[in-house]
Formats: sequence, C-alpha cells, structure tokens
Amino acid sequence: MTDDCLAGASEAVPLCDTATGYAQAFHALAVARNGPGRYAEFAQRPDLVLAIGPAAAA
Repeated sequence: MTDDCLAGASEAVPLCDTATGYAQAFHALAVARNGPGRYAEFAQRPDLVLAIGPAAAA
C-alpha cells in the first residue's frame, strides 16, 4: 500500500442492500483516514474497548 491509499470495508450484504454496504464502507473509510493501518472494517457491534478507547482496556 502507498501512503495515499485508504481502504474501508463493509460487512457482507445481499445485493439488494448495496446502498447499506456502501454507507458502511464509507464510514469505515472515514475511520481509516485516522488509523495507523489506513484500513478499517465496519462492525455492527464493535468491540467495547475500541468504541470507548484505550483507557477501557485496563
């Protein structure tokens, strides 16, 4: 990957829910912009530690 490349992925969705998949990928892409790996996946129910932040890991 290059430094100017970002990737965001949605959950697997049926073809009839393409708009939902696109929205999920768009949100994941916004997260990827600020992440160290420049890649993010949309999660319907994210890990609580990830949602709250590093302080919750303790």
